[in-house]
Order: sequence, then C-alpha cells, then structure tokens
Amino acid sequence: MSIPAFSNKLVPKPREPKLIPPPIKTSVETFDRITEAATLFYQKLNGSRLPSIQELAVYTGLSEKKIVSVITSHQFLVRMSQRGITWSSKKRILEELTPEQVAAITVITDPTLKLDLRARLKRAGIPYSVYRNWLRNPAFSQVVKSTAEMTLEDHLPDFHTKIVERGLSGDLNAIKFAYELTGRHDPAKQQMVDLNRMVMLLLEVITKYIRDPQVLTQINNDVDLILKGKTPAAIDMLPANYVLPGELKESEVELPPIGFFEWETDEH
Repeated sequence: MSIPAFSNKLVPKPREPKLIPPPIKTSVETFDRITEAATLFYQKLNGSRLPSIQELAVYTGLSEKKIVSVITSHQFLVRMSQRGITWSSKKRILEELTPEQVAAITVITDPTLKLDLRARLKRAGIPYSVYRNWLRNPAFSQVVKSTAEMTLEDHLPDFHTKIVERGLSGDLNAIKFAYELTGRHDPAKQQMVDLNRMVMLLLEVITKYIRDPQVLTQINNDVDLILKGKTPAAIDMLPANYVLPGELKESEVELPPIGFFEWETDEH
C-alpha cells in the first residue's frame, strides 16, 4: 500500500468580504455604528425580529431620519448579508415605501409618545391629507396595521402587570377586570343564569293557571326558540272581524255610544 505523497501547496485563504462603502451623505463612522448596532440587536433578539428604528436610534444616538436613510440603502442590505443576516425587506416592505413613510410609521405606532394623531403627524412632518393618501396604499396600510398589532402583542405582559399593580393597590375595578379576564367572574354568564331563572319562574306561573297540555307545549317551544336567539312563528290566522287598534283609530267609523250593547228594561 503506497502512501500518497505529501503536498506542500498552501491552502488558499478565503477571500475577505468586499468592503462596502457607506451610502451617500453618510460617513464611514456613522455607517459602521449603525451596522454594528443592527448586528448586536439581531443577535440579542436571536433573530426573532428586526430591531426597530427607535431602538437603533436610542442605541446609536443618531436621529431616526438618519437610521431610516441608512437601513433602507442597498449598501446596508449588502453588508448585513455579508454578516449572514437577511435584513428582510418583506417585513418592512422597504422597496415599496419611502424613507418618509417608514419614519412616519415609526412615530405613529410608538406607544411611548403621549400624543394624539395630529401631534404625531406634525412631529413626523406629514400633513394629514398626505397621510390619508398613504393609507390608500395597500403596502403602507398593511405595514401600519401589522406594526400596530405586533406592538399590542408585545405589550400584553405589560398590560397584565399593570392590572395586577392596580389590583394590589386596592382598585376594585382592576380586581373585577382581572377576575373577568381569568374567567373567575363572567357578568354575561351571570345575566344568562338570571334570565333562565326568570323564564323558569314565568313558566311555573303559566302552568299554574293553564292546564291544556297542547297550549303548554306550544308555549314551551316558543320560549326555547327565544332563548336560542330565534323568533317564534307569528300567528297566521286572525278572526275575520279583528281590527288593529291603530286601524280602528284611523277609521272613519263612528263608535256606538257607551251602553249601546246593554239591554235596557223599561219599567211601566
């Protein structure tokens, strides 16, 4: 068995990734700071989601407008791809939205801002008429909706903590809401129980004075339909001489005087 000859050829070193220049009007230092922050947040979040523009702005100390202009650039996407991070344009729909629209969404959906919609739009520098037109854009409206829903889901634990905090301070409304939230108390269910009890008492009163089995069965069937949210069948046939009260008032027929149908006896 022959031993293969030893090769003294050096294994070529893997090529280092090509240096990506920063976007226009962005210094190398700023570009590096944003990409490093984005990488750090991505690793900290275990890739579960992308860091928000606000998170990057707070961490880097840069403005949200600057963050948006960088992370929406082709250079940023390429550099993150070199680091094995797919900065999904699908989640942000960056290719379809302008940096102004992305920045506006960040301000509009920020739950920490104690501002109404008018003040938020003013802070973002967007007129209300422009915002209304943006909402007609399916891509923009979808991002606004998904971001707001994700924000609500992210803060559900905070809501629960606040309820417990208020309850421990003696707030009866918070305690009651916590009981309703956990299913320990259901006012709607209690109302249904009370309604069923009242119906049963009414049926007992009816059966006390009505003895006809057929009539009782019909009443019971109608009550069951009502409790199920349905409407019992209306009476199809009425007496031929039956007149509704409204029709009677509107008719021009003069009513006979009182006592007309009473028999009068003449005493001679």
